[in-house]
Amino acid sequence: MTRFIGIIIFLYILTLVDFNELRNVWQNHISLKYLLKSLFLIPLVILIKSYRWSLILGSQSIKLNIINAYSIYFSSLFYGSISPGGVLGEITKVLHLKNEIDLSPEKTTPSVILDRVFDLFIILCIGVFCLSYFIMKNYFFSLFILILGFIIPFYLAFIFLIKYLKKIINKNIIFKTIFSVTALLNELKFSIFLKAVIMTIIGQAIACIQVIYIFKILNLDFTISYVLAINSSIVLISILPITIAGIGSRDSIVLYLFSLNNVKIEYAILFSSLYLFIFNFGTYFFSFISLLFKPLRIK
Repeated sequence: MTRFIGIIIFLYILTLVDFNELRNVWQNHISLKYLLKSLFLIPLVILIKSYRWSLILGSQSIKLNIINAYSIYFSSLFYGSISPGGVLGEITKVLHLKNEIDLSPEKTTPSVILDRVFDLFIILCIGVFCLSYFIMKNYFFSLFILILGFIIPFYLAFIFLIKYLKKIINKNIIFKTIFSVTALLNELKFSIFLKAVIMTIIGQAIACIQVIYIFKILNLDFTISYVLAINSSIVLISILPITIAGIGSRDSIVLYLFSLNNVKIEYAILFSSLYLFIFNFGTYFFSFISLLFKPLRIK
């Protein structure tokens, strides 16, 4: 039921749009030559994420070669794209590992969650840095806020979880899952942790390039910090389970961020629609092809 909140938000935003101006922007200011460039970066991003996941699995002595990791990761995105917060995608990875390597979900779930945590953590870092920069317009102050206001508190919370959850691990399955994820992160070799962080940063850098291409389609030019802020905000708000494919929630955050630069609402709607097409429907296309080769079979 909550997924319809996003649809209601989107319909309300449409009432604010001047459709004559929207048609004018589309006809006179659109350059579609960058569309394919953005679309064909999707397989590269997923390859990087698949390699990161295989590294995490390897730390658990679970051997999954990069080809299998890639096909599982990509096919699971199809289910993730059609579910709020992408939760079905994570469940699909666990089921694939159960079917192919005969490992229990209890063993493989931590790697799937931790893989997602790397993305969210880096995106949150980018978001905190960019938000503080927009407020103070100072890179050193933004870095200071990021380290003292987010990274250090996050680390202290992590240490607290490790110690606290040991005492109540058998009392609640949610606490047990959180503990298994934090324990896996704590047991990662520094070299693997560093590689995972680097892979995540590279993946986000490529996603940033994709967003830049969308701006080029609309003949808009923004600073890198602004592009990073928009991309991180969209990803984070799309996690909220109030909509599917970020419809409504994504449009509202794009509309707000565009208004900060006095960009017309029509550009915001077109940008949000192109973002949906590239990052969601583009993923549908590639993941569906992968799904044909790596279908999910419930055993």
